[in-house]
Amino acid sequence: MKRIMLAIGPSKEIGGAQKVFITFVREFSRKGYAVTVLVPDASMADFVRDFNVKTHIIDYSSITCLFKIATILRNERVEIINTFLTNDSLIISLVNIFYRIPICCTLLNAIIHEKLNKIQKLAYPVFYYILHKMCDGIIVNSEQNKSHFIETASIKPDAIKVIFS
Repeated sequence: MKRIMLAIGPSKEIGGAQKVFITFVREFSRKGYAVTVLVPDASMADFVRDFNVKTHIIDYSSITCLFKIATILRNERVEIINTFLTNDSLIISLVNIFYRIPICCTLLNAIIHEKLNKIQKLAYPVFYYILHKMCDGIIVNSEQNKSHFIETASIKPDAIKVIFS
């Protein structure tokens, strides 16, 4: 049985990334995968409760999350990791340096968008460049997003795959 880990970071609302994440959890579970999920809080855990998955609540704002993620990676023996959203992708990719489990990051928003402040708009392209160096691939949902990541964060085109929602 294939073992997969799906992880999503905190968000103030249930938006597109959360809906795609929940769909991934449901479909991998339905297809018989052993699914482990990392979610930021109990409300996200409620969305995946009915899918027969192992659920871990991770406080991505705490330094202790690094140790918790390391323990989960060591104990769960997953074969592939798929993260959603920027912060959890960076944190899990950083911890995964020590485990080298294949990891892909699903990023559904453009790097520079209206919800970022000026400092974030300067820093995020650097974070995405670093992220693409730490992971095995990036998944985006449109050719426009792929072009945006290539131009804004200097990510190599072959590191990004488009999978439409």
